[in-house]
Amino acid sequence: MLIILLVPAISAIQFSLLKQSYEPRETLQAEISGNFQKNLVKQDFFLYREGQNNKVATDYDMIKDNEIYYLYMTLPNSPGNYSIKIKEAEFIDKGVLKTEDITKYFTIENYTGTALAISKGFVSTINAFSVTITSLLGDQSINVNFEATNENLNFNLREEETQTVRFSFPVFNKSFKSNLKINDYNIPVFITGISGNDPFATPFSYLAIDPENITGTVLKNNPYIHQVSIHNIGDRNLQNLNFSFELPSNLEVKNYTPKSLLSLKKGEKVIVTLNLSTSNKASGILKGNFTITYENKKLKVPIIYNITTDPAKVTVSTSTVSLTQTCAQQGGQKCNSTTTCQGTPVISLDGTCCKGICKPLANASSKSVTGKLVGIFIALVVLLIIGFLYYKNKRQKTPKSEDIIKKQAEDYEKRFQPDESIKEVKRRISRI
Repeated sequence: MLIILLVPAISAIQFSLLKQSYEPRETLQAEISGNFQKNLVKQDFFLYREGQNNKVATDYDMIKDNEIYYLYMTLPNSPGNYSIKIKEAEFIDKGVLKTEDITKYFTIENYTGTALAISKGFVSTINAFSVTITSLLGDQSINVNFEATNENLNFNLREEETQTVRFSFPVFNKSFKSNLKINDYNIPVFITGISGNDPFATPFSYLAIDPENITGTVLKNNPYIHQVSIHNIGDRNLQNLNFSFELPSNLEVKNYTPKSLLSLKKGEKVIVTLNLSTSNKASGILKGNFTITYENKKLKVPIIYNITTDPAKVTVSTSTVSLTQTCAQQGGQKCNSTTTCQGTPVISLDGTCCKGICKPLANASSKSVTGKLVGIFIALVVLLIIGFLYYKNKRQKTPKSEDIIKKQAEDYEKRFQPDESIKEVKRRISRI
C-alpha cells in the first residue's frame, strides 16, 4: 500500500496547439510537457496527412526550456486533416513507463484572410534577432511588440508581401524568457545572458550579427546586395576575422567587401556588403552559408533564397532596410508586372522598391518591339505615297517661254481669220 501511495497517480502528457484549425502555409506553434524519461529531440517529430503513410516535408524546429518543449512548423499549402507524431516517446503514464507514439490532430482549411506566415515560432538569442512576416491573404495591419525592450512597430502588409523586423539590445548578465507579440501570435524569445567572468563563453558569444539569416525571395539570373552588420559586443578586441562562403551551384558571390578584418575593437561595428547572384538555371530553394572564422572557430550565417517568377514578390534581407520610408523616400521606383528590377530590390512602406532600373521583361519587350515595327511600317507606307505623288507631279513638264509665245501667236491668228458663216451672209446681201 505504501508503494502505491508513493507512485504518482497520473502523469499525463500535455500537447497543446495555439489553435486546432490553421490556414495553408501558416506557422503552427505547439508546447509539449510531461514526465518524459528520455529527452525529446527534433528528429522525434513528424508531420503526416490523413490517408498517407509518408511524412510531409516541412521546415520546423524545437527547443526545450524549463521542462517545456516548444515546437513550430511551417504548414503545407494543401488543406486537409493532419497530425503531428512524436515517435517512440518514453514517458510515465499513471505510474507505468510507456514507449509509444504521441499524436496531435489538427486541420488545415481554406484561407480566411487573417493568417500570417512567420519565419520563426520561437527565438533563441544573445542580443539580436530578426523575424520575417508574410501576409497570406489580403491586406493586413501588423502590430509588433517586443516585451524585453518594450519596442513597438506598426505597418501594413499587402497580400503575399513580406517584411522583416529586427531587434538588438545590450547583452544581459542573466538568461530569461521574453515574448514577441505579432498580432494574435506570441513568439517566445529565449535570451541567453553572459556574465563578464564566464570562463565558458566563446569569442562568438561576443559577436552580434544582423540579420541573423541572409534571406530573399528573388528572381533567377539576377544580382542582389545584402549588408550584414558584425558588432563586437564583448569585453576585448578581436583579431583576424576571415570570411568565406558555402554556396550551391546556382548561387555565386560576385563580390564582397571587406574581404577580412585584421581587428574588430571592443564595441566596434562593421558592415560587410555581399553581392550575390542567381544563375539562369536557379529554381526552388537555394541554401548556403556566409561563414565568419576566428581562432579556428566558425560562425555560420545561413543564406536562404526562394526563387520566384513574380517580380512583385522580390524581397531581400539587409541590415539597412527601413520600416519608415516609402519607395520614393529611399530614392527608388516601383516596377510593374511587365518589368523587373535591374538593381537592388528593397522593402518600403508601399511595397517592394527597386533601387535601380525597372527593365522590361522578355515578353513585354517583344510586344514593345512589335509595336515599334508596326509604327515603322506605317511610316514607310506614308513616305512611299508622298514620294509617288511628288514624282508624278515632277513628270508634268513646265512649258518653255518659246512654246508660250508660239501658242499666243496661233491664238492671235485664229482671231483674225474670216468666219465662213459670215462670208455667206455677206454674199446673200450683195445680191439684193
